[in-house]
Amino acid sequence: MLRRNLYLAIMLTIVFTITGCTPKTIDEFLRKEGIDYNRILHTEQMSVGSIVFYDYSYDDGQKGIGAVLVKGNQKDGWESATSQGIGIRDEDIVWDIFTAGDKEFRLAYGIIQNSEIEKVQLKEIVNTQPNSQSFKDMTIINTKNYRLWFKQISFNLRNIEIRGVSLKGDVLYTYPPLK
Repeated sequence: MLRRNLYLAIMLTIVFTITGCTPKTIDEFLRKEGIDYNRILHTEQMSVGSIVFYDYSYDDGQKGIGAVLVKGNQKDGWESATSQGIGIRDEDIVWDIFTAGDKEFRLAYGIIQNSEIEKVQLKEIVNTQPNSQSFKDMTIINTKNYRLWFKQISFNLRNIEIRGVSLKGDVLYTYPPLK
C-alpha cells in the first residue's frame, strides 16, 4: 500500500510538473514572457504565426496598444519573436510599423480615433517599383474600445503613404501630411 501511494505521488508530481510549466493559452504565455498588458484586443493568424494585439497603460496613466508575434500552439508550446507598443496620441489615426525577426515579418498597424473615418488605405512605395503601387484598404477590426487596423507590408519598403477616408470618400487623414 505504501509503495502504491509513493508511486502515485511520484506520477502526480511528474504530470503536474510537465503540464504546469508550459503555458496553455496565449494569455498565459504573454504573462509568463513579462508582457504587461490590460487585455488582448484581437488575435490574427498570419503566415508566420499569430499576431496578438493588446492594450496597456503606462505608469503615468497614458494608454497604448501593442502587437506581439507568437508562434506555436497549445499542444507544442509557444514562442515569441518580438513585441512592440505605441502610445495613443491625440491624432485621427495612430500607427506604427512592427518588425519581427530579420526580414521575417513586417506589419503596419494602428487605431482609428476619428469616428468619421471609415477606411484606412495604405500605399507601399518599394525600391524596385516606386510608381507602380496603389492604395489598398486595410483590415479593420472593431474591438470594445478601439478600431484597430493592420496590414502585412514589404521589407523592400522605401516609403509609405496612409490615408483615412470617410464614408463619402473624403480624405480626412494623410501621412505624410499634405502641404
